[in-house]
Amino acid sequence: MLRLVNRQLIPKQVRFNSTSSGAKAQNMVSKVVNKSTDLVNCAVYWSKVTLELGKYIWTKEALSPPTTQQIQKVFSQDLLSYVQCARTTFAKPQMLIDRVSGLDKQKVIKGSAVLVQLLGLFSLGEIIGRRHIYGYKSHGAHH
Repeated sequence: MLRLVNRQLIPKQVRFNSTSSGAKAQNMVSKVVNKSTDLVNCAVYWSKVTLELGKYIWTKEALSPPTTQQIQKVFSQDLLSYVQCARTTFAKPQMLIDRVSGLDKQKVIKGSAVLVQLLGLFSLGEIIGRRHIYGYKSHGAHH
């Protein structure tokens, strides 16, 4: 390339801007390193807090892991009794009607509260899955 200096054409030296692009790359890398360091520090901090809180709850509630007998009892006896209860209930609908009519007000309120909580969690999962509060995003006609 030529440039005009004092009415004379002088060839212009081509100089690549390598120092500024290197500085940009170094700046980007340092930003990524700083962000990742901050995220790691945050994750380590909150994992330590959660661990200490878990230890505190474990000792205050006198928790212990279940024994093998307890695990076997749950999976053999309790689970089978629930399955048998469901089979007899569906086989004899009058039994279900008698149970429902025998419920008191407190049990209905507690059951309703649990149902509302489960519905809320399900709805929250749907909102997160759709990434939208109401309905699905429309992307126009596909056909």
